Amino acid sequence: MLKVDIDSNSGFCAGVIRAIGKAEEFLSENNADKLYSLGAIVHNDAELNRLVNKGLVTIDKEDLQEMVDANGEHLLIRAHGEPPSTYVLAEELGFQIIDCTCPVVLRLQQDIRKAHQRQVENRQGQIIIFGKPGHAEVLGLVGQTDGAAIVIENISMLEDAVNNGNIKLDIPTEIFSQTTKSPSEYSSVCIRLEEMMG
Repeated sequence: MLKVDIDSNSGFCAGVIRAIGKAEEFLSENNADKLYSLGAIVHNDAELNRLVNKGLVTIDKEDLQEMVDANGEHLLIRAHGEPPSTYVLAEELGFQIIDCTCPVVLRLQQDIRKAHQRQVENRQGQIIIFGKPGHAEVLGLVGQTDGAAIVIENISMLEDAVNNGNIKLDIPTEIFSQTTKSPSEYSSVCIRLEEMMG
């Protein structure tokens, strides 16, 4: 007979647990029959179905852009976070925002925004984000730089970006990592970048 052991530390990350808790709290305490979530609050069909039954309605960016007036409805920003432009659009549409961005992601967004502001003030520099292109968290991180950050997922992508001129080796550079990427892979990418910069 096959025995399955489940690690006691398995499950959702703290940011997702917090977002689910806030969604449940809003739906129960406000007697609300609906709460919009921008993107899936969790990557788990059983949990998503449970929340849908409580009134959670998942929408995507296209849905958001097609809306004319949210009329005071509530919009939950999930743990991955969003670029600043999403907040502007949601507020213009009349949404009340429940921001559930993970505190770790929020701190990273702030660090990237400050780095970008420094580079704009100094009129030079580049920001590299080690992460999965197109991932929701990464889109939120790139949004902190008005789209200027360069996203790479591995050493091969780094080398290609250097070879095609997207990454310059002779200007101030700051590199950040998506929170869910491997620290050892991030370290390898940083070491290779330093080697290339000489």
